[in-house]
Amino acid sequence: MPSWGRTLLASVGAAVITFAVVYAAVRTLRPDPATSVAEADATAVVVDDVITMERGQRVAVRGYVFLDEDAGSLLCAARTKEKERFACAGSTLRLVGLDTSRLDLVLADEPGGGYDAWSRSTTVLLGRTSRLTLTVEDILET
Repeated sequence: MPSWGRTLLASVGAAVITFAVVYAAVRTLRPDPATSVAEADATAVVVDDVITMERGQRVAVRGYVFLDEDAGSLLCAARTKEKERFACAGSTLRLVGLDTSRLDLVLADEPGGGYDAWSRSTTVLLGRTSRLTLTVEDILET
């Protein structure tokens, strides 16, 4: 094989390997488009922060509210779309004393097969911490 042929073959091989590495890196680093994660800001912390706080602290926390007949009211760190419904993802807090009539909720079309209702977007709740439970005092943002 002439030297230019080996050079061409090596160049094509290097290009294929480079493309494969870049493609794998992008797929790994890019978040799943079906998953949304609540983020902390100047007004509220996130669910993971509350789990590590001392009990009894008053805190504003941002997350996604999910309602379920069996699990009760939950505040989730993230949500993911599964088929036609959203599902709770990441860390969760059990909610006590939540007034669901003040929330902008999406109700499931059919019973069973997932959560009964979920918040349309992130919600900020004010409450007192108790490890995996938040006793809700007020709804600050829906």
